[in-house]
Amino acid sequence: MALVARMLALAGMTLVSLSAHAADLFNNTNTGGVLNGATGRPMFMTPVTVHVTQLVTYHWNNGMGARPGTISLHSMSGPTYGPFPVQATSGQGNAPNVNWIADVNLTLPIGTYELIDSDPGTWSQNAMTRGIGFAIIRGEQVSSTTPPPPPPPVVSTTPGRLPPPAAPPPVVPPPGRTVPVPPAPPVPTPTGPVTELFNNTNTGAVQNGAKGEVLLISYTPLHITQLQTYHWNNAKGAAPGTLTLKNASGFPTYGPFPARGTPGTNNVPNVNWLADVNLTLPAGTYQLIDSDPATWSQNSQSHNIGFAIIRGTRGGPAGGTPAPGGGGTGGAGGGGGGKTPPVNFTPCMSNAGSIASMEPCAGAPGTKITLRLNRAIAKPLKGITFKPYQVTGIPGATGAQVLAPVSGNATAPGSFYEVDVPKQLCIGNGGSWDLFPFDTANTPQGDIGRFTVDCRAGVAPGGGGAPKPTTTPPPPPPGPAAFAPCFVNSGSVAAVSPCTVHPGDIITIRLSRNLTQPITKVTFKPYQVGLPSATAAQVIVTVSGQATSGSNYNFATPAQLCVGGTGSWDVWPYDAKGTGLGDIGRVNVICR
Repeated sequence: MALVARMLALAGMTLVSLSAHAADLFNNTNTGGVLNGATGRPMFMTPVTVHVTQLVTYHWNNGMGARPGTISLHSMSGPTYGPFPVQATSGQGNAPNVNWIADVNLTLPIGTYELIDSDPGTWSQNAMTRGIGFAIIRGEQVSSTTPPPPPPPVVSTTPGRLPPPAAPPPVVPPPGRTVPVPPAPPVPTPTGPVTELFNNTNTGAVQNGAKGEVLLISYTPLHITQLQTYHWNNAKGAAPGTLTLKNASGFPTYGPFPARGTPGTNNVPNVNWLADVNLTLPAGTYQLIDSDPATWSQNSQSHNIGFAIIRGTRGGPAGGTPAPGGGGTGGAGGGGGGKTPPVNFTPCMSNAGSIASMEPCAGAPGTKITLRLNRAIAKPLKGITFKPYQVTGIPGATGAQVLAPVSGNATAPGSFYEVDVPKQLCIGNGGSWDLFPFDTANTPQGDIGRFTVDCRAGVAPGGGGAPKPTTTPPPPPPGPAAFAPCFVNSGSVAAVSPCTVHPGDIITIRLSRNLTQPITKVTFKPYQVGLPSATAAQVIVTVSGQATSGSNYNFATPAQLCVGGTGSWDVWPYDAKGTGLGDIGRVNVICR
């Protein structure tokens, strides 16, 4: 049981004023010995609206407790809730005023929140919380009347075969059960080359004992493929344990994943811990947790945060919205008809040799930063990684990195992009952050400048006076190719065309005889696919239309057909009554 709850139970006390469905929305307590002096505040991020009913902090204070004070919740977007006076209850051995409890009634929107205790000097912490004060936030998620978005095409499997998840969390229906998919294109799972989403390693000498959490904050979905930590341990390495990713809101937790060890300098064994994973995560804040913080390497350059690398692919849109009429807007070479860039762009920072200049260099969250390309780039920019330079209020600031999308999609010199300053830059109550853009291939483009965030209440966002982002019209959506079936089953109700496709290409089904009911679903069954036990996987797509004779059904090739790489799938339609209409043909899917 969590430490606070255990202490209350020993004292004959219980947490009060909780609804029937209240639960721990955040709980970082543990049963280890504690020290005074929290060096960091708990951070709670919720991806849904929540109703908070109780805040709890723990003040053992060498068995003396502490005079009751107040507890507050501070939203990174600005407002502060509280301070709320607390009632104090006794702890182990009847030590007085150990548990500080504030009964509240707060409905909080989606966001990131800090819990603030009025007496950090007696607030209990230990190595397992990385110096963060012990706290519990209790309440419940608030149900929404807005229906969730439709799911993407789902790969159904038999037990023992779990394909890569198409969306968080992965949906794996039981054998024989189909999951329909609407014809509208889903939000895509992040794709593209794997890159380093987080890396705080350096070449300096290291010591044992990581003293802070690795923190990755992203405005866009992420697909994580590998977690890595470093355990030099005085040239002895360490027996591999586990690595875990935890949503900063406390739910859900991904893992723990068993790590494998690889040698480091001079072939010291088990220095690098690597966990190969397959996680598609929504936008949010995530902590990387190592099972052996005592041997986790750190140094002053990492601000005593454990060395870590998180690899994967960033999601989100690659550029801005095209201008009306299909033309580009903005600066030179980016679809603006060769116009001279406006003169109201005055860069405040331009690193020598960087791909872009920026302005402004200071402001509140929500400030619009404009970037102007100094030279041509191979691919459009996709987003910005904000890395802390000098951030106040949190120990080990370099353990936090914030990912934010950009607007704009041009590549020529003089083109403009725009990024809104994320409110998460106020995680440490202000400071300076370096900007590292990355392109649509997830290739890092280097440090282009520095922004100082002003987190004072009431300060209005700035920027936005520079030229608007340069955009070029996107390519038109794919249309159906000329109908040319290359494979027709004798006596089948329809034929399929074309027979070689890429994900997203339009597949056409043409009826060859009359039906009593329209087609509503198409099931793809593997014919020759690079999967063990391939026949356990089927991809079901919902199609629209009411035709029962002589007409076509068109739909996009689902990306899930690449679950096992390039291969061939047979096409089996079903009518509105769920009646199978047989095998009508085969498509070869090219996945590279």
